[in-house]
Amino acid sequence: MRTLLLSLLLLVNTSFVFAQNIVDIKLTNLTSTNCQITLYPSISETSVLSNVVFTLRWRSNKNIVFNNPSNTNLIAISKSGPVRTNGNWKYQTFSGCGLQTGLVSDSIVINIPRSGTGIVSIAVDSYLEQQSVNGKYYVSIGGEDVTGSVVVATKSLISTDYTSNIVEEPITMYYDPLIRQFYIKKDNEYFNVMGQKVMLYNTTELIVVRKSELQ
Repeated sequence: MRTLLLSLLLLVNTSFVFAQNIVDIKLTNLTSTNCQITLYPSISETSVLSNVVFTLRWRSNKNIVFNNPSNTNLIAISKSGPVRTNGNWKYQTFSGCGLQTGLVSDSIVINIPRSGTGIVSIAVDSYLEQQSVNGKYYVSIGGEDVTGSVVVATKSLISTDYTSNIVEEPITMYYDPLIRQFYIKKDNEYFNVMGQKVMLYNTTELIVVRKSELQ
């Protein structure tokens, strides 16, 4: 029995020591000339930030142009492929491969120069999963998949010097009385109050709490 307990304790301790890193991504600032994206690793480690892929999305009636991002100390990221249009949206994918070992910790800021007016967001819709697009958010450290969540940004992240004609995307807040949880629906995707995407298979019991409309 003592041997079994020691083995279980060793297994538990080992799982904590070798806990896998998870990296979330968020749009952290938007101005008339720059789009700031930040990666948030959950664990600090010395390794190679080996791969990053994400896609920005904006309304197709907005004339927005992105340049290649400024290099970080860990990875060089650039535009991947042309601007794509799908329905009412335009998409630009960015990707990078890192080869340099460094401290992957806290937050990793990616600044993307931009021109034009309009709100930008990190795309999370199913269009990105098409093989011809392949722009779904992905990140690896040391070759291991550590992809976390796309954290939903808010309008408060828009810099005060950004005075272009802003049009909000429709957002609806729901309440689930069965489990007493609030959810936000945006572009047919559901998110919890922490900004993490969730899959809801039964939405018939949801109660509309607040709804914003396109102007």
